[in-house]
Amino acid sequence: MAADLSGHVATDAESVAETAAATAAAPSISFVIPAYNEEAFIGRTLQAIHESARALGETYEIVVANDNSSDRTAEIAEQAGARVVTAHHRQ
Repeated sequence: MAADLSGHVATDAESVAETAAATAAAPSISFVIPAYNEEAFIGRTLQAIHESARALGETYEIVVANDNSSDRTAEIAEQAGARVVTAHHRQ
């Protein structure tokens, strides 16, 4: 049994419920797309990933690693249902 930060010790039933909830919420597949100024292509790319992933019938997520784009890459990705993570590592 595990204790939380308040010192509460979870019962076996609570641990099973928490594990089941975490498993149900977690996607089984993660697609990570690195992007830099991909405004012209990111929408079609994400659409193709969505279509392919839905055909699999698995839970999934799409994460776009937006590397300091100066165009609408991040906005388009968010509108297409992707989670956008911003990076500043242009070399």
